[in-house]
Amino acid sequence: MRSVTRIIRLLGLAALLGGTLPVVQAHHGPEEMITLLTQRMKADGVTPVLLYRRAVEWRTLGELDKAVADLQNAIELSPKFVDGIALLADVFLAQGALEKTAETARRGLLIGQSGQECAAFQIVMARALEKRGKLEEALDTCNAAFDSYPRGNIDWYLIRGTLQQQLGRHVERVEDFQRGYEETGSTVLRNLMVDAMIDAGRAGEVLPMIDQQVEACRLKSSWLLRRARARFALGNKAAATEDLEMAVAELDQRIQPIHPDVTLVVDRGLARALLGNVSGAREDMEKAQGLGVSQSVLHLLLEALAREDVDRKPVPGNRS
Repeated sequence: MRSVTRIIRLLGLAALLGGTLPVVQAHHGPEEMITLLTQRMKADGVTPVLLYRRAVEWRTLGELDKAVADLQNAIELSPKFVDGIALLADVFLAQGALEKTAETARRGLLIGQSGQECAAFQIVMARALEKRGKLEEALDTCNAAFDSYPRGNIDWYLIRGTLQQQLGRHVERVEDFQRGYEETGSTVLRNLMVDAMIDAGRAGEVLPMIDQQVEACRLKSSWLLRRARARFALGNKAAATEDLEMAVAELDQRIQPIHPDVTLVVDRGLARALLGNVSGAREDMEKAQGLGVSQSVLHLLLEALAREDVDRKPVPGNRS
């Protein structure tokens, strides 16, 4: 996926440079791209698109202030530059500048030309509201985004599903993931629907399908984890524990020490938390956070750790 992204970026840059980008430069990283873009601006003048492209590279490097400066300049040159406004809102969100995020998203919402553009700005507003703890308002804004663009995308479904989970709206969550799966055919949304059904008290209904996936898949850890959660919900602790131990054993083999897959780290953290291995679960949580995981992906692990903390609190007056 990284190589595809790099090729797309290079093709776009080649067009911007008038087709002058030679094939031997196909391994340029963000720093080199910034140099090339800066040279082009010095030679032929600054344009909103060139500033936008450079801001993308600044963001890749984590130079968010520089990305903001380029994007603000781009928008000053072209006040209705929707892509620039959208990226600026995202960068402000990454900085934790929530008021600026909302203000920028509202500006984009006013000039958005399509339902999809408007929905994207509404999702950014919802994410800012979530970070401020306004979960009900964030969920309403997510739903408004789907009203604007009903098809949505996988990330939007995940953001809305996390809000629904935090608010205990499990029935809605199942229904929305099911609609998303029927609309898009995404196996990611199908799997999220299974997770939601477990949370909605429908573990018995979905367990046969989970069993089939455990048998069919070569890499079983994610489905072992789902089966363990379902078995816990049905009161079968011994079988759930066995599933979790197998999942951890597989994940230990799959997680690479260098550039680990963050989703695998989160899965192992959740399995460890459900096994009562709080220190191991926290270790994986911190590793995932260091890799830049989103809160929506981390939510189940955080919830499991919170339950463990409650269970471990001493009962007042109990000295045993």
